[in-house]
Amino acid sequence: MNAHPVAGSLGCSVAALGGAERRGRIAALFANSAHLVTDDGEYLTLGDTTLPPHPYSILWKGFSPRPEIGWELTVTTDGVFHGGRRLVSFRGVRLYSPPVHARPMAGGEARRLCLTATCAAASVTLSEGMFHALFSAGSGHAPRAAALHQDGVLEHGLADQGRRVASHMAAALRGSDWEAFCRAAEALAGMGAGLTPAGDDFLAGVLSALRFHGQSRKKDVLPPYVGQKAVTMADARTSRFSAFLLRCSAVGRIARPLADWLYAVHCGNVGRAAALTPSIAALGHTSGLDTLAGMVLALRNIPGDAP
Repeated sequence: MNAHPVAGSLGCSVAALGGAERRGRIAALFANSAHLVTDDGEYLTLGDTTLPPHPYSILWKGFSPRPEIGWELTVTTDGVFHGGRRLVSFRGVRLYSPPVHARPMAGGEARRLCLTATCAAASVTLSEGMFHALFSAGSGHAPRAAALHQDGVLEHGLADQGRRVASHMAAALRGSDWEAFCRAAEALAGMGAGLTPAGDDFLAGVLSALRFHGQSRKKDVLPPYVGQKAVTMADARTSRFSAFLLRCSAVGRIARPLADWLYAVHCGNVGRAAALTPSIAALGHTSGLDTLAGMVLALRNIPGDAP
């Protein structure tokens, strides 16, 4: 009988080891997950199967024994090891790879209905992000004032600043003004508090949505050099972890609820797109909704193909 737990989900980027192995240390602990920072600068999420899969995640039922800060771990094709002891086996693992496109892509009207339904569902969620008012505006409801949390005026000011930068980014997309797009991306980087600031989450949503759309229509809508420049500029203004997630988003390596939503929208599946909103809202404190806001804005303002 196998004495060590079997992993519930393994991210495709972790599985792509070949005969190599990754070594690293536990840098952060949370209620049901931990971040392993590898010697190559990658962030692997170790956690319970209640978490949504990500290309860089290793999730197993029970997530036990819990690692500790500073633990040195080794990841091989056989599992995760600590001090010569295997914490989890990859035998029988379910591999998670996010969809990269939807073909044939639904027409503009079908995608527009998906975005409208998503905005209507997101506008009434209890978990609000910095860009939450964009959903109310996009759903036909009157935009609500930014919520005042413990930071009071600061929180309100950041939300207003975020909406202004989002407006600049939308205009840059509609006009294919890539210099303005990069300026907006730089302004978003590091905006807000937390492990992944809201501005970073929003920018990640924009980049991943534009990539998915380009893959679906078989033609880039964001020139590759522009996406790379936006990520590079953001890299200098935010945390290492958030910058890593931005680089992942730019090449489509995103968590399952977000990837499934992009697929549903590009297939024109209105009910599925709206139904995924609660699971997206459950990502992080407000990260899911801020990322979703960036995706919606991007898909509403694609040059020459906005629904």
